[in-house]
Amino acid sequence: MMTIRTLRSPQLALGVRVCGRCWRHDGPRHQRADPLGTDGARTEAKQEVDGAQTAARPKGFRTKVAEFFRPARDTINEVRKYANETWTFMKRDDLEQLMFEDSRVLWKFRGPEDIDQWMVASDKEMGGKSEAHLTLSENNTAFFHGVTNLEVPKDGVTRYSGYAAMRSKQQQAAFNRRSQMDFSPFNVLNLRIRGDGRSYMITMAAEGYFSSQWDDLWCYFFFTRGGPHWQDIHIPFSKFFLTSKGRVQDAQCPVPKDRINTIGITLGDKINGPFELEIDFMGVTMDLTHKEEFAYEQYYQGPRRKRFTKKPLLSTKDW
Repeated sequence: MMTIRTLRSPQLALGVRVCGRCWRHDGPRHQRADPLGTDGARTEAKQEVDGAQTAARPKGFRTKVAEFFRPARDTINEVRKYANETWTFMKRDDLEQLMFEDSRVLWKFRGPEDIDQWMVASDKEMGGKSEAHLTLSENNTAFFHGVTNLEVPKDGVTRYSGYAAMRSKQQQAAFNRRSQMDFSPFNVLNLRIRGDGRSYMITMAAEGYFSSQWDDLWCYFFFTRGGPHWQDIHIPFSKFFLTSKGRVQDAQCPVPKDRINTIGITLGDKINGPFELEIDFMGVTMDLTHKEEFAYEQYYQGPRRKRFTKKPLLSTKDW
């Protein structure tokens, strides 16, 4: 027959002696060993009861206070991050630094943390058979490799296939804001690569004010020689042309260097087979000998507007 004490305490129903003062397990000082001994099953049951009571136990005062002040703590951390960004921006815009800074290294692929700042993509995401990988090579450089396959998936929608790409991740600023790269003091993009003889295309995406500009990319091609020797590539920003959804636009405009979101490398030369591209670093420089602002024509394609000249209401010629 179960007593009232047994009904009040589930531990007594399992044969576990507890302190008569607290009627629960709240530390080793209140728990006493069973003189009759406990077997494995009784010990597991005791642990289940203890876990259930711990989960059902109300939260302590310290936990409630920590949860109450957690949003304020996160806000303070974001404010500190924003202050550090502002201080870095102020130091970068110093007059002496702008006068003497003629180059800046964007990425030096020397460890896994540098590789994690990039992502890869291929036509495999939409049913193709191409593959792309980005790993760290034995020389502590970025190794972009894979296989391109021109076989078009039989889905009735896709018309072209056989591409692979790598792209830098969007940088995040304080308060979950998207951060842009500012290349205004520079006019040339530099790469140190070692390729397989195939042609690649480097792309840059800028921050757009309208949704119709989200697919805009500024592109330019570069060619690899192949072989064991490194190759230094210098591409002026004036050579990049505007594309949207893979099509070259008639109305061209220069690269907005003050709001670059991402930089990428794309392979789509319509060749089946493996590819290998090793990248040492990426950077930007200021070449004072390069005077070209934009290499392509800029013209207005809309309807021509007639210019009307307003005549004054009163003129001395009519007198």
